[in-house]
Amino acid sequence: VLSWINNATQQGFSLEYPHISLHAISRDQQAHPRQCLYVMIDTKIDLA
Repeated sequence: VLSWINNATQQGFSLEYPHISLHAISRDQQAHPRQCLYVMIDTKIDLA
């Protein structure tokens, strides 16, 4: 399981590994000031 949790609100979500079809790390600080994780998923997410 891969999980993200907001430290301030303690809210987040999790993905099971079989639903992750691609992942990469971006270290390009010209694109974003911090390292980013890119994840492509193969599942439906309900953010409501």
